[in-house]
Amino acid sequence: MNILIAVLDDFKIYFNPKTKSGRKHAIILAVILVIAFTGYKFFVAKKKDTTPLPDQSNAVVTVSSVAALGSQAQFDTIGKVEAVSEANLQAEAGGRVIAVNVKIGDSVSAGQVLATIENNSQRAVLVQAQGGYEAALAASAQSGVGVDEAATALKNAQNGAVSSYRSAYNFVNSIVFNNVDIFFSNPNGTLPGLKIDGAGFTSTLNNERVAYQEILTSWQAKSNSINANDNLESDLSYAKKQVERTISLVDTFITIFNQPGNVGGYSTTELQAYSTSFTALKSSLIATRATLDSSLSGLASAKDAARRAQLSASGGTTSTADAQVKIALGSLQAAQANYQKTIVRTPISGVVNALYLKSGDYVSPGQPTVIVANNNGLQIKTYVSESDSVNLSVGDTVLLEGGATGLIAAKAAALDPSTGKVAIVVGINPDSNLTNGATVKVTFTQISKTETTNKILIPLAALKITSAGSFVFTVNEDKTLKTNPVTQGQLYGENVEIVSGLTKEMIIVTDARGLKEGEVVAVAQ
Repeated sequence: MNILIAVLDDFKIYFNPKTKSGRKHAIILAVILVIAFTGYKFFVAKKKDTTPLPDQSNAVVTVSSVAALGSQAQFDTIGKVEAVSEANLQAEAGGRVIAVNVKIGDSVSAGQVLATIENNSQRAVLVQAQGGYEAALAASAQSGVGVDEAATALKNAQNGAVSSYRSAYNFVNSIVFNNVDIFFSNPNGTLPGLKIDGAGFTSTLNNERVAYQEILTSWQAKSNSINANDNLESDLSYAKKQVERTISLVDTFITIFNQPGNVGGYSTTELQAYSTSFTALKSSLIATRATLDSSLSGLASAKDAARRAQLSASGGTTSTADAQVKIALGSLQAAQANYQKTIVRTPISGVVNALYLKSGDYVSPGQPTVIVANNNGLQIKTYVSESDSVNLSVGDTVLLEGGATGLIAAKAAALDPSTGKVAIVVGINPDSNLTNGATVKVTFTQISKTETTNKILIPLAALKITSAGSFVFTVNEDKTLKTNPVTQGQLYGENVEIVSGLTKEMIIVTDARGLKEGEVVAVAQ
């Protein structure tokens, strides 16, 4: 211990910074330490540089026969789930929202008022127009009792025509939903599914039930809005046409019911009862058609009587009065139209999927307000290239994200100018668990069944394209890669046709990306 203390005392004296010799000794020690540290760093770096690099592992590749690759030809697109029947409503007038009558998720009927925009000025103009119209009518009535009586008769005929039109819709709608739909497993789907032996009429009845989905929807909308000022002759003719179509539908079911023996699990007694019931429906439909004919005839007669009454009036007073009535009526209809623009109505029945309004908000014309859709009838809309569309047909089965399947329901005959591609509509079943508005992956798997059957197809990833040409890789016995030049043809989704250079029996590398000729690889098992 004494020796250590003595050494430390000598060290302090030797390196004492207060003496000239001590400072000199300290500088020499510092230089020695710097040289020693630099030499150590150089030695460590040199040793690191001379350390050999570890061996790199060989690339692992997957191989397959050309025939197996071609049998897996398919391609994917992204589609959007949408309702077959959907209305995206927009504001037709600007102003403050004073009432919102629904909320998201509510079920609504066609013609129902969903919201109201402030309309005090429009209502005042409407009342004024109504007064002007009534004044014009009063002036016209003074031109002669005959003209007034004829106009009243015409009005009654028009009201009777409106009533006949609505009654025809209600009756046909009742027959379809209460009598016809019991024989379909999915009457409101894209594939209704006839549950009874169709006796050769199955396809016809399925197509008819799909057609009635659109017919009844548009007919209901018109039935809710029809009035005496519409083109009633055209409306009555349309209603008559649909009644006759329903008579034909009922006749087809009567033919099926009258087949000998049991039909599709129904006993003879049940079939006779259905036959009797549908025969009675047919008689009622014939009576409905006769009522429509009578309304058409009465309307024509009333209009003719009104014209004769106007012509028989003395002087030009009647003509002047009629002109004033028409002017007033035009003002009234314009006021009604402007007033109706402040009311947001749904043209279809369905569910409120989106609501962009709340009381107190200010809206501008054209601003989105409500989205109403029939969420039970869904479809997917997607787009494919022109070359891919050639190999797709209506009725082909497609795979949907989540494991569901669908059928190609429609294919456009030309390119959509906004996308430069061909629109494809895929029909899906209600139990597919897809949500309206969702984006899903659509896989087309049947492209090999058409013109690609006898062609050699490989994935694009298996093709190496360079400035010197296109080729695929094969693996030699020594596990090195060999290039095989090929000539490529048309693209089919994620696959490419090989015109020459390959046979279906050849074994090639399925992914050529990042590989080069002569490289040693390991083949995945």
